[in-house]
Amino acid sequence: MKHDQAILRAASLIRSADAIVIAAGAGMSVDSGLPAFRGSDGLWTKRLPEGMKEREIGSLTQADCFTTKPVQAWTFYGCALEVCRNATPHEGYRLIRTWAAHARHGAFAYTSNVDGHFQAAGFPEDRVVECHGSIYTLQCALPCSGALWPGPAGPHLALPVCVHCGGLARPNCLMFGDESWVPVRTAGQQAKLRE
Repeated sequence: MKHDQAILRAASLIRSADAIVIAAGAGMSVDSGLPAFRGSDGLWTKRLPEGMKEREIGSLTQADCFTTKPVQAWTFYGCALEVCRNATPHEGYRLIRTWAAHARHGAFAYTSNVDGHFQAAGFPEDRVVECHGSIYTLQCALPCSGALWPGPAGPHLALPVCVHCGGLARPNCLMFGDESWVPVRTAGQQAKLRE
């Protein structure tokens, strides 16, 4: 009975909310068929690029992977990008959009996911905060500047290069120990949330 009461209370709070902030992580994406990085069905275990071993993947979550092992890094992140592109946001995104439509000030999604599923599900770009960046956006691996640009539209054969200096490009995703991440896009999203 307590469980049912909690659900009814949550529903009442959502119905009466002026605005909604959705906090979402990997669990939201997993229901769309996207693998989490870890776990028995994770990207690290089930969808490794050919020739890679799970023990090698930890180094590809470190910021220096694009300078120390660019081919392996882009093989892994290229695979992750294709997995994200080929997944469809699940029904829960539509349900949240419905809740947002009834709130006077709408909703903001604050997510650690880099998969772009909130935007793909119809959330306006200016109502999403991707605190770890986006796998669809590129930046210089150095970086030579604070510039960001759209990533490749399909599978890529060559390593992506910086549009400014011609050096290696990388996804604009925050990694462990990442002093090279260009946070300008995420900072802009966070500023919109604070307005």
